[in-house]
Amino acid sequence: MKSKKDIQLELLQEVDDICSKNNLNYILTGLNSLNAYLNHTLRNGPISVAIAMTQGDIKAFCKIIDENYGKERYVEGIFNNPNYDKAYVVYGNKNTTDFHI
Repeated sequence: MKSKKDIQLELLQEVDDICSKNNLNYILTGLNSLNAYLNHTLRNGPISVAIAMTQGDIKAFCKIIDENYGKERYVEGIFNNPNYDKAYVVYGNKNTTDFHI
């Protein structure tokens, strides 16, 4: 069985692939992000991997997810959930876990 960290790494790789193919920019943030980038793993301890994007890039990313990955993935934010924290967007696998954008 895959761990939460394994799934988050897969989601990060997916974000990288989508952004590379569509000329979208992002940066890794959070305590474990540098380790995820350098070593392709997340260390034990608190999981705080997140990415940051400009508003224009996140809008384009959301559209790509809705159109191409909607059955397995989701993006949630203030634009589709008025009760959501306006500082974050969440990208995740519908059956498992997510992380902040």
